[in-house]
Amino acid sequence: MALLDDALEGGLGTGLIVAAVAGVALPVLRPVLKPVTRSLFTAGVVAYDMGRQAIARAAEAASDMVAEARSEIEASRREEARR
Repeated sequence: MALLDDALEGGLGTGLIVAAVAGVALPVLRPVLKPVTRSLFTAGVVAYDMGRQAIARAAEAASDMVAEARSEIEASRREEARR
């Protein structure tokens, strides 16, 4: 028993057990994991596109505000020049 404890403590045994379990579990889980993975990637792409659109709208709104501010500054300067 001490020999098994020493092997598991060193990491070699843990690696072998994980490899063995993965070898058995992956073929069983593959039909379930593939559609789930595809759904997650699709959701990620949709979220990315939505974020990109939101940032574009925010940038356009900020650009509009800057243009309005510049227009107001220019109008104020013209009014000051008339006086």
